[in-house]
Amino acid sequence: FVMEFIDGQPLDLYVASAKASASTDPSNHLRLFAKICDAVNYAHQRGVIHRDLKPGNILVDSSGEPHVCDFGLAKSTSADDPAIQGLSITGQFMGSLPWASPEQLEGSHTLIDVRTDVYSLGVILYQMLCGRLPFESNAGIRQLFDNIMLAEPPRPSAIAKNLNDEIDTIVMKCLAKESLRRYQSAAELVSDVRHYLAGEPIQAKRDSAWYTLRKTMHRYQVAAGATAVVVAAPAIALVISVQSWRGARQESSQRAAIGSFLERMLTSVDPGRDGHDVKYIDVLNKAAAELDATMKDQPILEAQVRRTLGPTYSPLGM
Repeated sequence: FVMEFIDGQPLDLYVASAKASASTDPSNHLRLFAKICDAVNYAHQRGVIHRDLKPGNILVDSSGEPHVCDFGLAKSTSADDPAIQGLSITGQFMGSLPWASPEQLEGSHTLIDVRTDVYSLGVILYQMLCGRLPFESNAGIRQLFDNIMLAEPPRPSAIAKNLNDEIDTIVMKCLAKESLRRYQSAAELVSDVRHYLAGEPIQAKRDSAWYTLRKTMHRYQVAAGATAVVVAAPAIALVISVQSWRGARQESSQRAAIGSFLERMLTSVDPGRDGHDVKYIDVLNKAAAELDATMKDQPILEAQVRRTLGPTYSPLGM
């Protein structure tokens, strides 16, 4: 096979040199990124998933035009394509670890689709804007696996002060653990990038305070081991209540009331009084009992709190 020769730099080197000589305005990086998305979308429209998108596989030529290269791990979007039979097997990891999506790490090739490339594009955009990966790999491969599967990266604006909430929303939507919560195509992603560049409203919505709260509670449950103990409940309550109240400030008084309830729920357990082996399920049960007593005359509030508490019982088999 013969490819055209591209006289250019890998994307990360190009961006690093551009940052050294440019202003702090991220718009130039976003315009370059939009062209990369166009190229990836072109491949997707023709039935090809790249599976190994990273700065080293994107070359920027002397005129500043990006070229997506190295389709060595590419996959057909059609599961029936005879050309791909036997190329990968279940449980086999395909890709480059720092840019790989959670479904790639699982080795479940039936879950890999165009949204897998959207995740990798999100990692690339994070690098372009922040000068670092969402999860650094110097902590070791095991930790990197765990971070990609379970942890939330810092929002880009926490790393680079020239970024704003809309850019955060675009990047974090790409990096959602569940593919259903990402942009559903590179075309959707590039559309929002261009809306932002044009000063128009973006279509993506940041995660609600309640989704963030549920994810945070679930992470503590996983870290403690399914039915495990929530150690140092006040510290956990601080993390969750901060996230809850951050959303409540921007939402209605109903949201504030719910946030207050959940905060009381999580601070009601005192390890000093109740012992250090307080079970996670005890906190949930206490909250559910309090709901019956305190919100029986506020059905909308009660329903919203139950929607937050309910899914946390499911992984416990309840």
